[in-house]
Amino acid sequence: MKNIFDAEKNKLPVLLENLELPEVQTPAHQRHLRESLLASSYFKEGAVQLSTRQKIGRFIAPGFTLMKPKAWRLVVSLAVLFLALGAYRAFFVAPQAVASLTLQVNPGITMTISARNKVLDAEALDAPGEALLTRLDVAGKEVPEVLRLMAGALREAGLLAPERRIVVALYAIEEGLRPAERLTPPELSALTENVRQSLLGYMLEQGLPVEVKVAEVTAELDYVARAIGLLPIDYVDYVAEAGYPLAKEVLKLQKELGIDPALFKEQLGTIRAALVDIRKAGIESQIDALAILKVALAADPKLQKLTTITAAMMDLAEKGLSKETALAKIQAAIKTDPTLQNFDDLLELPEKEADEATENGTPPPEAPQRDTPRPVTPEADAPLKEADDAENGAPPPDTPPDKPEESADDD
Repeated sequence: MKNIFDAEKNKLPVLLENLELPEVQTPAHQRHLRESLLASSYFKEGAVQLSTRQKIGRFIAPGFTLMKPKAWRLVVSLAVLFLALGAYRAFFVAPQAVASLTLQVNPGITMTISARNKVLDAEALDAPGEALLTRLDVAGKEVPEVLRLMAGALREAGLLAPERRIVVALYAIEEGLRPAERLTPPELSALTENVRQSLLGYMLEQGLPVEVKVAEVTAELDYVARAIGLLPIDYVDYVAEAGYPLAKEVLKLQKELGIDPALFKEQLGTIRAALVDIRKAGIESQIDALAILKVALAADPKLQKLTTITAAMMDLAEKGLSKETALAKIQAAIKTDPTLQNFDDLLELPEKEADEATENGTPPPEAPQRDTPRPVTPEADAPLKEADDAENGAPPPDTPPDKPEESADDD
């Protein structure tokens, strides 16, 4: 078979050389025709395919060169397919979102950001935000450019008056991403600073005395806050004052204690004030602050006496009582009078409280030992303890559960 093929191969150039075609007049045209016929002939195609297979066979399994032409074409087709898929994944697969950015003035807009600091998409949080997005094309643009575009649109709409402020909250997305794909804390901090400088630079250029507040939060905090109806413009100041771990755990108390979400949102300022009172009472531990606030919220789910309870904690601390004793007295007073009508009277000296409780036939205000531990779960304690340790630079002292608590007189 091979000899017959070689004989035909040798005849073909001679036949083409002596081929007479009246319609081809010039030697150049004849030469071009011969070359075209040789290049397109089955013989030429077969020779090229055979040579290519032999060369490739030096680098892969020799058995591949013995495959039938159909099988060989299948192998080549699969290789091309895999290469095409790799190129598609490298250049055409949509990038993943690694961060979320929410910007609020009056309009509210949430954007997702890629690892290359480009905006992937944007979603309006309200009607003004929807109107703003219809005027802007932000997808695929870098974050600083998008922020300047939005600031310009807000300025044109007259929404950057001095009494207003721009609030931006960012957090790193972790769900659905491998650890290597997630933003590291330094990368998130760099993105946060980039956002701050972009907005501040625009305000400076335009001479706008508008406050810019940029804060890093977490996906968990954002989720808990939105479940209550809180957006970053509602809670960034609260988080800045309370600290992230405590702020998150306090927001969780809304669901745990069954407080009306709308009421909780409305009274968030009161809750902030209560935390300030607790700090002024010398309660620096976030675990203890959460315990006191939980007692107050549980005793007053309508949030009408919240500051009364925390102010009482301050008064007891000023009288020299330890935080454990003061908390026990508050719990006992609330248990004795859930209406809180006589709350202040029940927080008098222990002897007087005991006498009044005995005369009225009510349980003594001093709570039993089982009521004195902090009313928080170990799960809630863990992040708050870490925050306390970070603030103090060393593990905070804690009374072992098997030892009796020290009273103020012992100190």
